[in-house]
Amino acid sequence: MTSGDSVGRVHQLDALRAGALLLGVLGHATISFFPDPDWVADDVDSSSVLLVANFVAHIFRMSLFFAIAGFFARLLLRKRGARGFIGNRLKRIVLPFLVFAPLLLACLFIVAMWEAGWTNPFANQGGPAPSPSGVPPLPVPLWRIVPLGHTWFLYVLVWFYAAALALVGSAMLLDSRGRAAAAIDTIVRALSVTHLLPLVLAAPLAAVFLTYEHWTVTGGIRTPDFGLVPNLSALVGFGTAFTLGWFLHRQPALLNVWQRSWLVYWVAVLALTAYCARTMSAVTSGGMPLPSALGEGLLVAAVYPLAIWAWCFALLGTATRFLSAENRVIRYFADSSYWIYLVHLPLIVALQVWVSQWPLGWQLKYPLILVIAIPLLLTSYQLLVRNTPLGAWLNGRRYGGTRSARTADAGVV
Repeated sequence: MTSGDSVGRVHQLDALRAGALLLGVLGHATISFFPDPDWVADDVDSSSVLLVANFVAHIFRMSLFFAIAGFFARLLLRKRGARGFIGNRLKRIVLPFLVFAPLLLACLFIVAMWEAGWTNPFANQGGPAPSPSGVPPLPVPLWRIVPLGHTWFLYVLVWFYAAALALVGSAMLLDSRGRAAAAIDTIVRALSVTHLLPLVLAAPLAAVFLTYEHWTVTGGIRTPDFGLVPNLSALVGFGTAFTLGWFLHRQPALLNVWQRSWLVYWVAVLALTAYCARTMSAVTSGGMPLPSALGEGLLVAAVYPLAIWAWCFALLGTATRFLSAENRVIRYFADSSYWIYLVHLPLIVALQVWVSQWPLGWQLKYPLILVIAIPLLLTSYQLLVRNTPLGAWLNGRRYGGTRSARTADAGVV
């Protein structure tokens, strides 16, 4: 594989990025079938199968996404320079967040009003729970409760882009010869070859989990979908993934290391995920927090981050082995995945509300939601985005235009 500065289209990363986003669509469609979901729709039928499936996907999905985002971020910076990078990110990340986040939240509110019979959907939820002492709780600062919805990942990406630019700028001033980066490259390569890299990458997040008393394996990395300051587990967990992706772009040949060991990583995935799922089941059924005994608590908090990286390296290695060649179908889904993920949630939730009271099992209703939603989302992409100015805005090109698909910035999200 070529060096980071000369790497061409990395089809396997395009495929994984699309898979991570589309898996989010499938995951959101499961939530109404959870027992007592904290969700607009609450289906009369519940499913432990969908609960476990969503839990497993949550282990790795967004960490994988941020690792790929880090890879493409450095690619874009090397290709366009700091000024071009900032302009591109403002256009394709910041502006879509500012436009779509409020629109989609408004659509979700309309769906919630429909589900509540056009009355106040929050009427029965009351105010903050009174404290045991009887003293009214302090008001929560507005910056901590600003809703970001499912577009939170765009907001967090802005944090990481800003940090990356600041660190790159500082490195250019303090280490113009790049000795520190070269040393990190050597360390990352050595850890990859010896397969110790998952242990090193898991350590920061494990430390966060151990020091956060309310953490449970059921939550994993808590998604920062409320508040202007992301929670610590998201900053550390996803920041570690973004950093790995950044340094992976410096030496993409590491993908071949994980390709050669893809089966070994899948064995680790099965073992670590089984342990996490068993612990999740115990916590869910018994309402228990993270085990308090130091030994067991340390094990749980360490195994979950290890499962994250076992999944990531298994998928990176498998995709490099089997998906490195261009595939038109996968490429289409890769190009459409950004739009689909941006706009899917109101449609998914509306369909969940629609079927929630039907006297049918989840085995029929869950596939029905997807059979209706996915074609509608793909059709909206084909008609509204692919060959339109909207596509040029979100995907960096319009297929009906003059720009070549090979020279555009698809996959840089």
